[in-house]
Parts: sequence; C-alpha cells; structure tokens
Amino acid sequence: MARLIEIFPALPPIDKAVIAADERLSGKLAAFYRDHGDKLYPSIAALSVLLFFPVTAAATALWWLFG
Repeated sequence: MARLIEIFPALPPIDKAVIAADERLSGKLAAFYRDHGDKLYPSIAALSVLLFFPVTAAATALWWLFG
C-alpha cells in the first residue's frame, strides 16, 4: 500500500480517468482517495522545485530578449 501511495501522484491523468470510469474500480478509487487523499498530492517543496526551472528559463529568456 505504501508503494501505491508513493507512485500514485506520478500516475498519468488518463490512467486515473480510466480507473474512475470503470464501474468496478471507481468505488475502490473513491475509497482510496477517502482513506489516503492527504498523502496523494505532491508536496509544496516538490512543486516549487518543478516550477523553479521553467520560471528561471522564462526570466532568462525575457532578460536576454529585452535586456
């Protein structure tokens, strides 16, 4: 279960949509979100690291273009 909680945030949205659309699995997915929902979202630290590179690249490009 710990491994599933660890990899679930990286699961592609299309896969989550397929699971949610499946009649047999949608109830299980809802229960999984209810029980472990607070652990399924990426942390603020991970999001800030992911956003740092595109923001830095955009700022550098703008500085280069208009600097």
